[in-house]
Amino acid sequence: MNKKSLIAEIKQMKKEYIADNGTEPQEIYVNVVWQDGDTNECQTIRMKDESEVNDDEVLYYCGSWKELYALCKKNSFHDFRITEVLGMDRIV
Repeated sequence: MNKKSLIAEIKQMKKEYIADNGTEPQEIYVNVVWQDGDTNECQTIRMKDESEVNDDEVLYYCGSWKELYALCKKNSFHDFRITEVLGMDRIV
């Protein structure tokens, strides 16, 4: 999937999530590929709340949706990129 269609898919999933739940999702479940190989694996990305404690099960914390969208392209600042969005949820 190319970057533009992946970002469009994320925006649509977010819009549907808000319509169904009345609030924005906090966790995004994604497949990522590591920059040093082709291994695709499922990971959790969390939208960062400054009062939140870091969780070892979360791959990455995003400060904004724009930052999340940037993870969909090859980027020298990160070791991975998002290749697919699997779902969204709130922190329980």
